[in-house]
Parts: sequence; structure tokens; C-alpha cells
Amino acid sequence: MPSRLNNHNNYHFSLKKAIMLITILIVAMVLLPAVLSQTVEYPESLKDHYRDQNSIFWDIRQISISPIFDEPETSRVELYFQKPDRLFILSPEKQIYTANDTIWTYLVNHKQIQLVVGGQVFNPFDFLDSSQTYYEVISAGDNNVALKSMDQTMEPEGLEIYFNETGAITSVEYLDVNENKVKFELIDESFEKSIPVDIFINAKPEGVEIINISD
Repeated sequence: MPSRLNNHNNYHFSLKKAIMLITILIVAMVLLPAVLSQTVEYPESLKDHYRDQNSIFWDIRQISISPIFDEPETSRVELYFQKPDRLFILSPEKQIYTANDTIWTYLVNHKQIQLVVGGQVFNPFDFLDSSQTYYEVISAGDNNVALKSMDQTMEPEGLEIYFNETGAITSVEYLDVNENKVKFELIDESFEKSIPVDIFINAKPEGVEIINISD
């Protein structure tokens, strides 16, 4: 008789355990899609600051910190963003202009313009107005937001953006392919400046050749 009672109790214990496990699984199946569907919100102050802007000019101090060298490299860069798909980068040794899927890179010291057609060019406004076409938000704080590339082949793979109380970006940081920490410190920002009309594409420097390096 005790043996039968023990078997009966064990049966009920196993049944209760099975019901409990099934209940947990059902709850998990209901809640998990909701958890997975939750996305990190892009900071409203950032969206508001850059919303409805058609062009942006940034005067930037670029700082590259290498794990190999003791002293960081510092340079000055000017960036022009212009909707829908124009980008112009001006630095002492290199100038880059993009339009649609075409990239021109002017190597000043080599007197050469490299042309790439069909290249992967993302709209700079993707990470300013949170359209998240190429980068998705993975975390956000009161003065910073972390983005991750949605395409593993795209560089940089991640960006850390810092902004002030008005939503204006103050700096951007990322790791390049060589594990160098690259930091952009924004010195000046303007919504009134457009890409200059006399850039190297419109006025090709004398003695400079254009080389098509498209795949």
C-alpha cells in the first residue's frame, strides 16, 4: 500500500512539474516575441536637432589613437552633408566626394582621382534622423547613443555618438579595421553651408588623372 501511495504521489508530482514547465513555455512563447520586438529608441533631442535639415557642415578635429604608437595623430577635416545623397570630405591629404553610388577620391599628394562606381555609399543622415537604413540603435543614454552596422561588411561596424542638451552632436568615436580608436570632435556646425561648387570634380586640378578602380 505505501508503495502504491508513493507511486501515486510521484505521479502527481511529475504531472504538476510537467504542467508547470508547459505553463512556463507558453508564457515564454507569448512574451518572447514582445521582448524581441522592442527596439531602443533614438534620442528625441537628436532627431529634433537634425530634423528637416537639408544640409550640414561640420568642422572636425580628427584624433586617431593607435595601440602601436605613443602619440595620437591629429588632423582637421571638413564635412559637408547634402540631401539626398551628397557628401564632401575635405582634409589636407585627401578629398572625397560621393553622389548616389559613385565615389571620387582625390589623393592630393599623388595627383590622382580614384573613381568607384557602384560603391556602397550610405546617406549621412541615416544616423542623424534615425532612419536606420545602415545602422541600428543598440543603446542610448542621456548624452550618447551607440549604433551598430546592419551589414557586417560595412565599416565602421559600430559608432558611439555623443551629443549635448540641445541634441547637437559633440563627438563621434569608433574603432577602425586596424583597431585604432578614431574620434571626431566637432568644432563647428552649420546648416547654412552647402558643398562648394569649385570642388575637384567640377574643376579638375591640372595634371591630375582619373583612374577607375570599380570592381
